[in-house]
Amino acid sequence: MTAGNDPVKIMKQEVGKAAAALVQSGTIVGVGTGSTTAYAIE
Repeated sequence: MTAGNDPVKIMKQEVGKAAAALVQSGTIVGVGTGSTTAYAIE
């Protein structure tokens, strides 16, 4: 999944990455179904 030049998509991608970086091993995480979640999972 690529963000291209769309600033909203780029921001969502960065937020998804930042959220994923906060997850620690062994924790249970609830996620949504939106595009930001897709970036976090990626």
